[in-house]
Amino acid sequence: MPKDWRLAEVDIKAAKRIGKSLELSSAVSKILVARGLTTLKSARAWLDPSLDDLESPKHMKGMTAAVARLSRAAREREKLAVHGDFDVDGITATAVLMNMLEAMGADAVSVIPHRQNDGYGLNEQTVRRLADDGIKLLVTVDCGISSIAETALAKELGLEVMIIDHHEPPKELPAADIIVDPKQPGCPYKFKELAAVGIVFRLVQLLGDEADLVETALAQLDLTALGTVADVVPLIGENRALVTQGLKHMRQARRPGLTALMDASGIDGARVSAGQLGFALAPRLNAAGRLKSADAGLKLLRANDPTIARDIAKELNNLNRERQRIEEQMMAEAVEMIEGRKLGSTIILASPDWHDGVKGIVASRLVERYARPAILFTIKDGVYSGSARSIPALDIHQALGDCDDLLERWGGHKGAAGMAVVAENWEAFRERLETVVSKTLTETDYIETLAVDLELSPEDIDERLIAELELLAPFGKGNPTPVFSLRNIAADDYCELSGGRHLKFLAQAGGLVSEAVAFRIDPQGVLGSREPALDLAMNLGIREFRGRSELQLKVIDARRPLDDAPDPGGEARVDVPPADSNYFLPGTGEEALSTTRLSYIDDRACEDRDGRLVDLLKLCGSAAVYTRDAFEGVHLAKRLEKLGLPGRSRLTIVCGPGGGGAKIGRLVFYEAPLSVHALRVVACSVQAPATRRLVHLLFDEADLARARETIETLCPSRERLAQIFRVFRDNGPFDLDSGAARVREQLGDSIYQPATRQATGRVIKVLAEASLLERDDDGRFEIRAGVAKINLETSPSWRLIGRQREEFEAFARLAASSRLQDFPS
Repeated sequence: MPKDWRLAEVDIKAAKRIGKSLELSSAVSKILVARGLTTLKSARAWLDPSLDDLESPKHMKGMTAAVARLSRAAREREKLAVHGDFDVDGITATAVLMNMLEAMGADAVSVIPHRQNDGYGLNEQTVRRLADDGIKLLVTVDCGISSIAETALAKELGLEVMIIDHHEPPKELPAADIIVDPKQPGCPYKFKELAAVGIVFRLVQLLGDEADLVETALAQLDLTALGTVADVVPLIGENRALVTQGLKHMRQARRPGLTALMDASGIDGARVSAGQLGFALAPRLNAAGRLKSADAGLKLLRANDPTIARDIAKELNNLNRERQRIEEQMMAEAVEMIEGRKLGSTIILASPDWHDGVKGIVASRLVERYARPAILFTIKDGVYSGSARSIPALDIHQALGDCDDLLERWGGHKGAAGMAVVAENWEAFRERLETVVSKTLTETDYIETLAVDLELSPEDIDERLIAELELLAPFGKGNPTPVFSLRNIAADDYCELSGGRHLKFLAQAGGLVSEAVAFRIDPQGVLGSREPALDLAMNLGIREFRGRSELQLKVIDARRPLDDAPDPGGEARVDVPPADSNYFLPGTGEEALSTTRLSYIDDRACEDRDGRLVDLLKLCGSAAVYTRDAFEGVHLAKRLEKLGLPGRSRLTIVCGPGGGGAKIGRLVFYEAPLSVHALRVVACSVQAPATRRLVHLLFDEADLARARETIETLCPSRERLAQIFRVFRDNGPFDLDSGAARVREQLGDSIYQPATRQATGRVIKVLAEASLLERDDDGRFEIRAGVAKINLETSPSWRLIGRQREEFEAFARLAASSRLQDFPS
C-alpha cells in the first residue's frame, strides 16, 4: 500500500544550539529535536542513558511487599513457583527472577505454559498441579493480571498469589495477595511502559540490595534487554537505559546460552544491536513456544554448559526455519482469501489448518500489506482462537472490549490482542467488530503514514553521519531507526532476491552511489515496475563485504519523483581533458587504490553508444567518460553536444586518473582501458567519495581491437623495437619529435600521432637504459657506434613494457567474459 510521507517538523534554532554544544552534525541534532529532545539536558541524557536515571522501584505499587514476601520465602525455604509466559518477555522475566531466587537460596521451580495445550496465562490444570506439588507461593510474570478465576482457584487451594505483569489491567483485578503492575490503578510509578522483564529487573535490583547480591542483579541486564526489545515496548525513558546497559553486558559474552544463540544466528556478539535482538534472537526463542514448548528457550537462557547451550540453540534454529516455512504458507493462503474481494474495515480470517503459534506473525504482515487491523483465527473443537494486530489509529484492546459479551476470553493492549470465540458467537462477533471498527476509523486512517525524520542531499551522507547515528541507538518502538528521504535518485541494475520477495538495486544521486535493498516489495508498486528514477525513504546502514565496510540504503518506501518531468534548464557543461592526456598505462601496483567497491552495468551490447551516454546524463545529471586519448574524447564531446545534452548536466571526459575533482554520477568506459589495473585506478579516482563506484562498460569488440593496436604501438614487441632501432641507426641524430616522425614515415604507422610520439619516447628510454644511445652537444640522440647485439634485459622500462603487454592480454580475456562478477570489485 502507498504510504503518506510525513516529514518531521524541526525547531532549527534548538537543533543548531544542541549541535554546537554537543558537537553533533546538523542531521543528528535535527533528529534529536524532532524527537522531543529540545534541551541540552534532555539531549545529553538521551545520548548517555544510565541506570542512575531510573526512578526508585520502591515507588511501584506492591513492589516493597513483593520484595519482603520473596525474601521471606527464600529464608524459610518455602516452595514457590514462577509462572511465566511462552513469549520472549515471559521466558526472560522467568529466567531473571529464577536466577536471583536461586542465588538467594530459594526453593523455586519455573513453569512455562504450552501454547497449544495450556493457552495463554494461568489455567486451572496448572494451578491444581502446583497445589498438589506443595507450592505455597505462586508468582506470575508477564501474565496473571486478567486471571481472575484462576487466581481465585489458587487462593481456594491454599496458595498465595503474587502477580507481576505489565499488561492493561481489567476493570476488576484478580484477588491476588500482591500485584505489581505499573498500569494498575493507584500506582505512582511514573514510567508505565516497562516490559514484564523490566519490572522483574527492578524487583531483582531491590532483592539484590536486600540479600547483598547486587552484582547478581546487574548480571541480569542482558536478559532484560532481550525481553524488552522482543516485547516491542517503547525504547524511551527507562527502557532505553535498560537496553543500552543490557547490550553492554551482552557484548561481554558472559552467558553461554546467549553466546550460543548469537553464534547460531550468525551475529557478532561483540557488536550485537537492539535490532538483532528483535529480528534474529527473539524469533528463534519464540519459535520454540510457537511450534513446541517454550521450555527449550528457558533452558537455553539458563544453561551454564556451553555444549548443552549449543545443542539447544541448534534446535531453536531448526524450529525457526520451520516456523518461517509455515508462515509463508499461511501468508499465501490468507492473501488468496483476501484478493479479489472488497476489503472491509477489518481483516478477519479463520482456518482449521492454521498453526496457532504463527497466526500473530501473519496478522502483522497482513496489517503491513493492507493497512487494516487483522485477526487470524484457528478453529479447533468449535472454538475460534485468534491473534489480532492493529494499525496506529485503532486501539484493538478497546474495540474488543465492545465485544466482551461475545468473547470467551480476551486480553492484550492497544496494538495486539488475543481472544477466543465459540462457534455460535462467531458471525455475531465478526459483524459487531466490523461495525465498531468502521465507526471508529475514517478513510484517512487506512492510509499508512511514514514518519520521515529528515530529507537529505547526497552530500549529507558521509562517514560522520553514519557514526553519529549510532549515538541515537538502541532503536525500536518509540525510537525507530531514523528514516531519511532522498529525492530523484537514479536506480539501476535491479536484482530480485529470495524468489522475488525482496529487491536489490544500485542507487545514485550526485556523488553518492550505494547498494539499495528493499524487503518484501509490492510487485504492483513503484519498485516492482523497476522505475529508473525514484524518491526513496530509507534507513542508512553499513554492510560488511569482503572485509570492507560500505554504505547500504535500506528502502522502506519508494515513489516516483514529485518533480518527475520538467527540464531543469540551464547550460550543459562539458569538460575535456588536456591535449596531452593519452593512453594511461599504470605501472603494476604502483597506485594506491582505495577500498571502494565497484559495481558494473553491462552496456557492451549497446548499438547506439552516443545515445546511451545522453540517456545517462538525463537520468543522472553527470557522468565521467573514459576514452584512451584526448583526441577521441574531444570528438566524442562534440558529437554528444550535437545530439543535445540535457540542461545543467555535466560531462567530464577523462583519459586517466583524476576527473578534475568533479562530483561524478557515473563512470562510463566508452573505450576499453589497457589493463585491469588501469580500469580500477581510473574507477577509484574519478568519482566523488562514496562507498561504491557505479561503472558502465560501453566499449564493444571493435573498440577492443583498436585497443590492441594501441598496445602494440605503446608496448612494442622485440621485433618492432628492432625495427625502430634500425630507423634510428640509419637516419642519424634525432630528438623525440623527429624520431616519431621518422617512425611514422618509414614504418607506416596509421595510429593517432600522439600515440607514436608516446611510444617513441618509451623506446628512447629503453635504449638509453640499455646503453645503446648517446647524446650530442645539441641534446639529440644517436645510436652508439659498434653495437652488435641488443641486450634489453638490462632495461627496467623494457621489463615494464613486457608486464604491460601481459596485463592487456589479461584484460582482453576479461573483456570477452559476460560475467560482471569477473571484473575487479
